[in-house]
Amino acid sequence: MVECIAHEDGTIGVFSTCPPADGSINSTIKGAGRVVDVTTNANLQVSFPNVPIPGDYRIIDLGRGCQHAVVGDPRRLTPFILSRTPTFDPATLGATVSRLPHRGYDSARVVDGTPIAVRKPSASPRDIDRF
Repeated sequence: MVECIAHEDGTIGVFSTCPPADGSINSTIKGAGRVVDVTTNANLQVSFPNVPIPGDYRIIDLGRGCQHAVVGDPRRLTPFILSRTPTFDPATLGATVSRLPHRGYDSARVVDGTPIAVRKPSASPRDIDRF
């Protein structure tokens, strides 16, 4: 799951939780992002602790009503399917994955077809301070 919060200064707080394949304890990481292309808002840089180079991400596909998005890197190695809900309609998921090759990504890199659920926390000052 990825939680994102827009800060008043224009930065984005990112908190990512990933369940491991072996079922052990979830790994988490907190990062800070910023919009690089303010014209389209489709190019983001995200920095994480102990990672020397910020990640460069582009929104390459956007679902109806922004209910899901596909984010990838400029080298087209890592597509991430992000969803606002923990479940994803199989037909929509299939159509989303099938568009990846048209955007230069290998659809086989989608591990199990499960999107990463993105939750937008409430924007109270207490929540914003969390990130």
